[in-house]
Amino acid sequence: IGTLPRNSAKTTIGSTRYPAYKLGQDRGQRIILCACTATLAESFSRSIEAIMSLDKYRILFGDLIPTSKSSVWNNQEKIVSNRPEYNHFGIRIDEKDVSLYAVGVGGSVVGRRADIVALDDIIDRRTVKTESQLADIRQWYNEELKGVRHAHTQMVLLGTRWSDKDLYIESIAKALLSGANIKGNMDSQLLDQVRRYNTI
Repeated sequence: IGTLPRNSAKTTIGSTRYPAYKLGQDRGQRIILCACTATLAESFSRSIEAIMSLDKYRILFGDLIPTSKSSVWNNQEKIVSNRPEYNHFGIRIDEKDVSLYAVGVGGSVVGRRADIVALDDIIDRRTVKTESQLADIRQWYNEELKGVRHAHTQMVLLGTRWSDKDLYIESIAKALLSGANIKGNMDSQLLDQVRRYNTI
């Protein structure tokens, strides 16, 4: 979980370079990219494609962009070339599994499986105006996304805080209850917010 202000490169690092790196390491990875809108999530997918197109990337990891026009390769879904039969978790990669899937909050993830779920700016100024909006996001995150995970799925939650009752503070509160440590330059303020959240 990383709560960072706007223009702090959280998307550049967490939602584009990190997924590109992980796919370079293991072409069998299945990654779901989530944002507050499908349009924003698909922009992350385009950025990852741009990284994969770089000569430096291809020298390190080879060509992941398929040359066949029949391959699945668009802004919403991408399947990298030369996928293995099993990924490094030993999980078999089915034909229906895509390497990258971009979706907005509330979008369908039924039937999807993920080794990494990268959630970046799933909340914005417009979606924190009412408790009902926050509850809808919470429901989608806690219930809909539950079905895509397995025991080793990595959840990467990045964003800018817009409310004292948002999903980020809820996730941090749960992480602290499970024994996680927090680091940063605003520890005391964050812990105060967690205490307030826990009393709501």
